[in-house]
Amino acid sequence: MTSFLADRFSYVFGLGKSGRSALGYFQKQNLPVKAWDDTLETRQVLDPTLLQDPKDVNWSHVERIILSPGIPHEGPKANPALIAAKDHNIPLVVDVELFLERALRHPNHTIVGITGTNGKSTTTSLLTHLLNHLGKKAIAAGNIGTPVLDLPETNEETYYVLELSSYQLTLLKTPRLDVAILINITPDHLAYHGTMEAYVAAKSSIFEQVQHQKGVIIIDDAYTQQIYKKNPFLMSISTETEEGKISIHQGILKDKERNITFTLPTLSQLQGSHNAQNIGACYGALCHLIPETFCMETFIEGLQTFKALPHRQEIVAQTNQVIFVNDSKATNMDAAEKSLKTFQNIHWILGGEGKVGETPASLKHLFPHVKHVYLVGSSMDFFEKEIRGLIAYTRSHTVEQATDEAFHQSQKGDVILLAPACASFDQFKNFEERGSVFKTCALKLVDQYHE
Repeated sequence: MTSFLADRFSYVFGLGKSGRSALGYFQKQNLPVKAWDDTLETRQVLDPTLLQDPKDVNWSHVERIILSPGIPHEGPKANPALIAAKDHNIPLVVDVELFLERALRHPNHTIVGITGTNGKSTTTSLLTHLLNHLGKKAIAAGNIGTPVLDLPETNEETYYVLELSSYQLTLLKTPRLDVAILINITPDHLAYHGTMEAYVAAKSSIFEQVQHQKGVIIIDDAYTQQIYKKNPFLMSISTETEEGKISIHQGILKDKERNITFTLPTLSQLQGSHNAQNIGACYGALCHLIPETFCMETFIEGLQTFKALPHRQEIVAQTNQVIFVNDSKATNMDAAEKSLKTFQNIHWILGGEGKVGETPASLKHLFPHVKHVYLVGSSMDFFEKEIRGLIAYTRSHTVEQATDEAFHQSQKGDVILLAPACASFDQFKNFEERGSVFKTCALKLVDQYHE
């Protein structure tokens, strides 16, 4: 922890989950701290003595700013307060940086960082589950589960598995990761990063935070392939071909360096090629983390006992006619594509707050899997123009209406799929709320069906 000069304080900017955690972290240590959030409702629940409007801040007294992920600090949409802070050369950090600084005091802590456009949460949860299954104490944190600064400080041997976003990676400076994993890169968050090049740079920077060159990269897309060419020390894994040092292709895992070939069992909770990426990433990480004790049979047992995360190709209800699949976490076209590949005879609920440069027409090669599209949310008009003449669709406006219409148009063997390919903020607080609304509607329709 940096020592603080007299009359200087940390400034927590943004009071979401991680911001509130950081604020509490400083308070527990009796370190001077002030905070701010642009949302009035958020500020109203805070002790007024802790608040300081950035317009009133004397920046010469600020030691550093702890920034909530997602608040732009660069480019045309940068927050004015952060521009002012940068003019005063004030460091911007995220809560994960503080956690990594703390971890420098604990050499018996093993820290894994995981990033990628899609699959971060599943890989983080799966690796944590596998480590615990293999007899290690492992905790998932970061963008998933407990905020890192809420984790108790301990000298106990512990594996911390951190889900890291591109927002966080742009600000990390402490190379304390023992293993770094990059799953995939497809266009996303361009409104924040400004360019695809900046987004790729943020994702690839995870390998600058790793010690001893222990990195794992899935080389299934052009961006990760280019990163691997520049960093050939990385453990490369492929799921579309057998090109990597390790491959999971057509259900067969091949590890060329260890001379292992193994047929993976069918895993209903880890279906699809995207989950092959998640499994491959975990296998590679375990080869780095516990090479002496890693056992393939125990690895398979761990896969079979894993429970999939909610809102990720989650079967939430079914009748003898149809199944309802909640993939609300599919917040971009690439994630939605994975669901469309997994299922057939789909009634696809599509839409929400669209992302820059993304169009459902890019997935027309999978339209043969889709029987009907139900458009919802603020992207509805744009998406309608994009798919008109390519596929049958209905303007449903809301998830509730779309679910009802899809059910009443479905036939035996159909799949009603919520894979919105969009952010949720036009109609919901987050993707979890959107998925829960879909699940509630599905269960109500199933109850009516069985009456």
